[in-house]
Amino acid sequence: LARVLRERGQMADAEELARETLAARKQVLALNDGRTAYTMTVLGGLLSERGQLDEAELLLRQAQSIFRKYYSEQRRLAAVAENWLGALYLGRRNYEQAEHLLLPLSEQFFSFKVQMSPQERRRMVRHILQLYESWEKREQAETWRTKLARIPETL
Repeated sequence: LARVLRERGQMADAEELARETLAARKQVLALNDGRTAYTMTVLGGLLSERGQLDEAELLLRQAQSIFRKYYSEQRRLAAVAENWLGALYLGRRNYEQAEHLLLPLSEQFFSFKVQMSPQERRRMVRHILQLYESWEKREQAETWRTKLARIPETL
């Protein structure tokens, strides 16, 4: 539900719901449970979009670690966290670190090693496009603008 609220632009409500959900999951589930880590990713992405980068980075790194350690066969879960981490580094203008995270994701996506929803795919490609626009690498930005246009908005 927090994701739906975020997509509707109701960021404060989405953040509140994600925080409540994370608190409940930490009480009921193990910290290394995939559902807890996924909620960390959702909240981390929200916080990143709202400019709360330090807390977002902590949550996203924790989720990334859980996904890699306990859910390595489900690469998509770590990819979503890494996508948001790349966007976070973009927000900090740490372009090399953002590129280091985002480009391998794109290679996995385009080689179909990672299955992602159209929304996740578009978000990932938008992050890469924003990276190259911000970094003033126009040729790379145009390449990613073209790739973004080829991704359907829905299935």
